[in-house]
Amino acid sequence: MNSKKPVPVWPVAFLVLCGGLFSLGLAVLTVLEDWLIAQAYLAQSSWQGFVIWLGGQLQADDAGEIYGATLPSPEKVIILTGLLGGLIWAIGSWGAARISGSSWSETARAWAFRGGRWLGLLLLWSQGRVIAYLLGGNWLHLLLVSTNEFVWAGLVGVVAAEWWRVSAHSKTLTPSPSPGGREEPGTELLAQRIVWGGFAIYAIVYTAMNWGLWFNMRIPHGDSAMYEEHLWNVWHGKGFRSYLDQGLFLGEHIQVIHLLLLPLHMLWPSHLLLELCQSLVIGATVFPVYSITKRHTGRPLLAAVVGLMALMYFPLHYLDISIDVKTFRPTALAIPVVLAAIDAYEAGRMRRMLLWVLVGLSAQEDFALVFGPLGVWMAWEGWRVKEASRKWWGVGLLIGSAVYLLLVMKVLLPYFREGVNIHYASYFAKFGQTPGEIVITMLTQPGKVFSELVNVNSLSWFLCLLVPLGGLPLLSPSRLLTAAPLFVLLCLNELAQQPPGPFHHFHAPIIPLVLWAMAAGAGRLVRGNAAMASTLTPSPSPGGRGQPERWGAGPALAFAVACAVWTGACFSHHPFSFRFWDSGKQEYWRERYLSDERPAQWAKVQSLIPATARVASTDFVHPRLTHCDRSYDYSKYRRRVAGGTTGVPADTDYIVIDTRHPYSWIKGPEDVRELQTDPEKWELLPDQTEGYFLILKRKEAADE
Repeated sequence: MNSKKPVPVWPVAFLVLCGGLFSLGLAVLTVLEDWLIAQAYLAQSSWQGFVIWLGGQLQADDAGEIYGATLPSPEKVIILTGLLGGLIWAIGSWGAARISGSSWSETARAWAFRGGRWLGLLLLWSQGRVIAYLLGGNWLHLLLVSTNEFVWAGLVGVVAAEWWRVSAHSKTLTPSPSPGGREEPGTELLAQRIVWGGFAIYAIVYTAMNWGLWFNMRIPHGDSAMYEEHLWNVWHGKGFRSYLDQGLFLGEHIQVIHLLLLPLHMLWPSHLLLELCQSLVIGATVFPVYSITKRHTGRPLLAAVVGLMALMYFPLHYLDISIDVKTFRPTALAIPVVLAAIDAYEAGRMRRMLLWVLVGLSAQEDFALVFGPLGVWMAWEGWRVKEASRKWWGVGLLIGSAVYLLLVMKVLLPYFREGVNIHYASYFAKFGQTPGEIVITMLTQPGKVFSELVNVNSLSWFLCLLVPLGGLPLLSPSRLLTAAPLFVLLCLNELAQQPPGPFHHFHAPIIPLVLWAMAAGAGRLVRGNAAMASTLTPSPSPGGRGQPERWGAGPALAFAVACAVWTGACFSHHPFSFRFWDSGKQEYWRERYLSDERPAQWAKVQSLIPATARVASTDFVHPRLTHCDRSYDYSKYRRRVAGGTTGVPADTDYIVIDTRHPYSWIKGPEDVRELQTDPEKWELLPDQTEGYFLILKRKEAADE
C-alpha cells in the first residue's frame, strides 16, 4: 500500500463494470420478486401494482397471503437496471473529471473498476434466497430481509467513496498531513453557513409537517397534545396534570423540561407552539455536534458535514414524528442539551456542564442512565490523562446520577402514583411485574436475558443506530460503550420491538451518546489519516495529481453521508424519503398533510362546546378540547379518573365522538354505548357535520 495501484486497461475495467451492473440487475430483480424484501421500499399495494404493470404474476401461499411474484421477462429488468446504472456511471464520471481536472476517459475507467468490483457483491446477496432454500433454513432468509436496507446502504456508500477517491476532490474536506493544520481561509465561515442552513431546513420542514398533522387532525392526545394540556393547566391553577388519568403527571415520569416553554405558552397558548419549539430544538442538535467535531478534527468544513449527518440521522426524525404519529415528547428536547453538556465538559467548563446536566435530568429520569455511564467515562479519562479534576467530576456525576435514579424509582414515582405500579414495568413483562422483580430476574436468569439480546431484533437495533452514521461511532469505542446500558434496555423493551428499531421514542436518551461517538470517531479518522499520509508515498492520480493510496477522511465521509442518505430514504418520512411519496404508505403526504373534510366539519361544531364544560372525547379530536375545564378520554381503556371503568367520569357534561378518525369503532349513533345503556341521561345534539362528529350533552346540564 505504499503506492497507488494502476487502474486496469479499458477492457478489464469495462468487464468489471458490466459484471457489477449485471449483479445490480439481479439484485433489483430479487427485490421485485420477494415481497418481504420489497416491503422495505414500497407499500404492498404499490409493489403489486408495479409488478402487474411489468406483466408479472403474484404468488400466494395456501392461506392466500401474497409472498412473491414472477416476472415474464427478467432479462428486461436486468438490462434496464444496467442501462440506468451505466447512465449514472457516465454522468458521475463526468462530474468527477470536472472536479479532478483529469480526462473523462481516465476517470470513467477508474470508477468503472473501483465501483464495479463492489457492485459484484450483490451477486452473492441476490442469491441469498436460493442459498437459504438449499440449506433448508428460514433463518438466512430472515437475516437477508432484516439487513436488506443496510446491505444496500453499505454498497451505495462504498461506491460513493470510490467516486470521491477518483474525483481527487478539493482539499477542503481532506486533512492536511498535520492534525493541527488549517483548512483554506474562509472555510470556517462557509462551515457556519452550512450548519445554520441545515438547521433552518430541518426546522422549516419538520415544523411544516407537524403543523400539517395538527391542522388535519392527525395528532393524538396521549403522549402528544397532553403536554400542551400540562402547560395550560399549570398556569390556570389546575396543577401539573392532564385529565387523561387521575393524579399529577409526575406519577408517570419526573419530566418537567417542557415547563421551560410556559412563558411562551402564556403568550401563544397553542399546541402549534410546542411543535415549533420541538423542531427548533431537535434541529439545534447540529450546533453541539459541529462544535464537538471541530474540536476533535480541527476541520470546520468536515465538522459541518458531520453536523448535517446528525440532522439526516433517521432515528432523530422519529423523535419529531414517531411511527404512531405522536409528535411532541419532552425527551426529544434533551438531545442537544446532553450534547451541550458533553461539549462543555470537553471545553473544560464544568459549571456549565453541570447546568446542562440538571436540565437534561429534567427531561426524564431515563437520562440518569446517560449521565451515569458518562460519569464513568469522564472518571476513566481523567485517570488516563492524569487530571484529578476531571476524574472527580466524573465520579460525582456517576454517584449523583445513581442517587437521583434511585430517588425517582423508590420514592418519587411511587409517591405520585399513589401505590399503583410504575407503568413502564409492563414494557419488560417477560421478566416480572414490578421493577424489583424485573431486576432480580435479569440478574438471576442470565440465559433468559441472553436469548432476548442475541437475536435478529437486536441486530436490527444495532444496525439502525450505526449504519446511518457510516459506522463512524465505532471509531471511538470507549465513548460508544457509554451507550451500552441503554442499548441493552432497548433490546429488552417489548414495546420498543414493535417493530424493532428506533421508531417510537424510547431511544431518545441513547442518541446523544451515539452522536458524540460519531464526532470523536471523525477526529480519530482525521488523525489516523494524517499519520498515514506522512508515511505513504504519493503516486499519480487519474488526473495527474499526487495522492496516496488510502481511504482518507474524504472517502470515509462520502461513505457515511451516502449511508445517511440511503437509510433516510428507506426509513424516514420526510420529503426525501420513499414513504413520503408512496400512496400505499401511512406516511403518504396527501393523507397526512393536506386537510380533508374532518377539520372543515369540526369547525362547524367546535363552538358548541363551552370552555367551562367538562368534556370526554375520542382521540384526535381530544387535542382540540384541552382548554376546557376538564378534558377526559373517551375510549375502551379503563381509566382511574372514571373509577377504573371504560365509561366517562360522573361529572362529564359533553361527549364528543369523532367517527372518522383512523381507529374509530363508532360509525353512528347506534354504536354509542351511552345511548344504548343510559339513554335517559344523554341527549344527542342535532347533527351538523354529515355524521363526522357526534355530540352528546348530559340531560341534567340541558335542564339547568
